[in-house]
Amino acid sequence: MKTDRRARFFIAIVLFLASFIFDAIPAKAQPTITQQPTNTSVLLGGTANLSVTATGTPPISFLWQFEGTNTTNSGQSLSIPIVHRADLGTYDVIISDQTGSVTSDVVHLTLAGPRPIITLVTNTPLYNVISLQYTVAPNVEFQLLVAHDMTAPVEWFGPAQISLSGDATNDNWSFDDATNYTEFYPETYWMLDAYP
Repeated sequence: MKTDRRARFFIAIVLFLASFIFDAIPAKAQPTITQQPTNTSVLLGGTANLSVTATGTPPISFLWQFEGTNTTNSGQSLSIPIVHRADLGTYDVIISDQTGSVTSDVVHLTLAGPRPIITLVTNTPLYNVISLQYTVAPNVEFQLLVAHDMTAPVEWFGPAQISLSGDATNDNWSFDDATNYTEFYPETYWMLDAYP
């Protein structure tokens, strides 16, 4: 009986001391996001900037993701100097430190303003005229994509600087010795994008 009492007393002492020890050790926490990235809209060919602010136990690392796939961007800010259509979509950032990791909100990068309206005006084996109505970023060169459908082989025309302002503009874009797309019309897909 005495042995059992001594064992229980010893266990009680150990648990009592352990509670003091664990209380004295500060609890480790994952990084804390103090400012989430936000949804962003930008003109085609414009500059997009996303950023996040976080605190944690140094060193703190950042890994941006696009559509759930890791990118090469590893800073608090993600900058896209010239936005292409392929850049549009969802972004988030994984923030890590010695205690763990946390993922930011998912945000969307979208086009500001109306999408370009592209109309085939003249179509001959040697000469094409494309009518454009667009709202794009200023002082950026653009190119025009043509395809039977978006999964078929495509061809780019250009580049050409088609806008010196961000205002909606009507313009005609001519291509000498262009391929004859009569067999595609009216099922041809035309797409405007920044260059390169």
